This record gives sequence, C-alpha cells and structure tokens, in this order.
Amino acid sequence: MGAVDKEGRKLVAPDGGWGWMVVVGVMLVNLSTRSIEPSFGLLFGDKLRDMGVATTGASIIISALDATINFSGLFVGPLIRKYSYRKVALIGSVLSAVGLITTFPAESMTHILSTYSIMGGLGIGFTLSSTFVALNHYFSKKRGQAIGLSMVGTALGMMAMPQAVHLLLEEYNFHGSLLILGGIALHALVGSMLLQPVEWHVRPEELKKNENEQLENMGKKQENEPEVQSLLLENPQTSVTAISALDDIDKQDPIGSKCTEHVPHTVSNRGVSVHKWSQSVMSKISRMDFTGSCHTHTVISVTR
Repeated sequence: MGAVDKEGRKLVAPDGGWGWMVVVGVMLVNLSTRSIEPSFGLLFGDKLRDMGVATTGASIIISALDATINFSGLFVGPLIRKYSYRKVALIGSVLSAVGLITTFPAESMTHILSTYSIMGGLGIGFTLSSTFVALNHYFSKKRGQAIGLSMVGTALGMMAMPQAVHLLLEEYNFHGSLLILGGIALHALVGSMLLQPVEWHVRPEELKKNENEQLENMGKKQENEPEVQSLLLENPQTSVTAISALDDIDKQDPIGSKCTEHVPHTVSNRGVSVHKWSQSVMSKISRMDFTGSCHTHTVISVTR
C-alpha cells in the first residue's frame, strides 16, 4: 500500500479484524447481483418465446451481458483510483438493481438488451471488480482464504435462486418476479457499505514485530535467571563482587542508600557463605527500586 504513519512506520493490511466483515459484504453483494445469471432461461424463456425470438434472443442477451461485464473493466480502474472501491461498488449495486427493475415492462429485444444486458452488466462488472480490489487491500497472507469464503455467497445464490425464481413465476408471473428480484438486488447496497476504506483499519508493520521481540527477551531473561543463581552459590567470590558493586551504586546515589541498611556484610579470609531468603544478590541488583525502597533482604554471614 505504501502508506506510513506519523512515526514513519509502514502501514500494512489488517489481515483480519474488519476484513472479515468485508468478506461478509462481498458475499452479500455476490448473492444479490450474480445469483440470477443461471436462472436466465427459466425467467426469460416464456417471455422470449412470446416475442418470437426464443433461443436466438436468449443467446444474444446472454452474450451482450457477458461482453458488458468484461468491457466494464476499462472503466473500473480509473473510477476506483478517482473515487474508491466502496463508491464504485455502490454505483454498481444501484445499476444492477435498476437494470432488473426497469426490465419488468419489456416487450422487445431492444428493451431487454438496454436494461438487463447493458445496464445490469455494467452494475455486475463494477461490483465484481470493486469487491475484489477491497479484498486485495484488506488481506495479504490470508487473501486466498478470504476470496474463497467470499465466493460462498455466489455459490449459495446460484443453487437457491432457480428454486426461488420458479416459485416467483408461479405466484407473480414475469413482471412481478423481476420487480421482486430487483428488490433483492438492492441488498447489495448493504454489502457495499461494509467495504470501509482500508485506511481506517491499517496497522503499523513493526507493531507485531516489537511485541514478539519483547516476549522473546522476557523468555530469555527467565531462562538465564536460574543459571545466575547457581553461579552465585558455586562461586562466593562472585557474590562479594556483586555486593561491592551494590555499594558503589549506593555511594553514587544517596537515595539508594536506604537499601544497603538491610544488607549487612562482612568479608573474611577463610570463606563466605550466602544465605538466600527470597532470591539471589544478582537478582536483587537487577530488580532493586532506585527510588529508595527495597523489596527483598539478603544476609551474608561469615564463617571462620
């Protein structure tokens, strides 16, 4: 995408989040607009027969529809760049629905070609391209999964629509069925509204990377802590050196002197033994509160 935030970090696709709502929107758009295509013969068969064109007219109408859908690709790219995929999807949804609704009084081939094939074909072409662009913006690693799920709407619609058209023709004949199907196509507007601009949901690329690094550092610190404690117990001289370092810190920072009151120590020539109450001296140094408070006490006694 090439966008960056105020701190100069690259912004990447969310790969989820609102992207799954975009998938639902694409499913709804496909279900509302494209599911009627396999039912064309069932819906227009009797009407074309009455007009005396039958199979010839059906092939011309379908061919014109497919050609318009493919031809619309010449306009979709510039429109999306000038406006947005969301606005183009809304325009396509309106064209698709209006194309069906204005076809209901058709009594000629010219009428059907101009409304169903050309107007409806432009609407389907606009929605098809804009929804694909939306998925491409919202997903990178999970793009294949998102596109596959979005096609479920088309598949379900193509299976259920022939049965629905058959029932509609029995109840409302050709004209009433087209009006109802046009109303169903208007539901694509709801799906198009879900295609929010991806700029609202992008995230910095380094955010997740920094979180992983922090978790790794914490894990390494916990792994090294037992080794440091065992080293202190095996090598008393190390503990003495660590205490000397603690004294130097207290001398430099008067506020930290309160902590040393709880750490009495004496060094002899014969040996040093370390008794740990809660944690090692090294752990105490790494976790001490330099504001002047102490959370643990370590006592070093001398044995002669």
